[in-house]
Amino acid sequence: MTPRLRLILFLSVIAALLVLAAFWAIVMHEGDWQPAHIQARAGQLAEGPWLHWLVFAGVVLGQQVAIPQILLVPVAVILLGPWWGLAVGYFGTLAGAVIGYLIGRYVGRRPVRRLSGPRMRRLSRAIARRGVVSMIVVNMLPIVSQALINLAAGTTHIRFRDFLLGTAVGIVPPTVIVVAATQLVLQVERMPETGEVFVIMLVVFAALVLLWWATRRAWAWLGDW
Repeated sequence: MTPRLRLILFLSVIAALLVLAAFWAIVMHEGDWQPAHIQARAGQLAEGPWLHWLVFAGVVLGQQVAIPQILLVPVAVILLGPWWGLAVGYFGTLAGAVIGYLIGRYVGRRPVRRLSGPRMRRLSRAIARRGVVSMIVVNMLPIVSQALINLAAGTTHIRFRDFLLGTAVGIVPPTVIVVAATQLVLQVERMPETGEVFVIMLVVFAALVLLWWATRRAWAWLGDW
């Protein structure tokens, strides 16, 4: 990953965190950790149908500036509830992927590769050889930013139909997991105690290690093609 790409991803994450912090400051007040308060305040914002389209547009635009799905989908769930949040998060991610693909197709291979680096060139070759399968794999695991995946796919010879099918299938597991995790957090009736926090941290650490291992295996698998 090139220094320029690292800077772009870093600034994107900072921007996403600032947006979430601003949202939290507007919606929440001291003592409002209770899920009932969170859902009530979100419900006040969701009284009009315009919010669904606004959140959808936010997810689509967030895809283009490399804001991770793990940050975009929870906002959709908090504002719209689990089912609408799942639908808007999923279809917003899919629509954002299509736009990224079209941008990559329009911009061309050379600018995208100059922005990325050797790993993206390796990923582009894998996508070109095994279109649908590779799109499913790279969307299920955090191999690289989804924005770069979409751009890379647009620069290859993968057919749009294969890109759309692979993306539509690949983003299902991470979207469902993020929605379920967000809803689980919203169901917590109190702040966790120290021992519970320790257990949660162990579980999260184990999940991250497993994810890291799966990502390395995926890169090795892609390299074998």
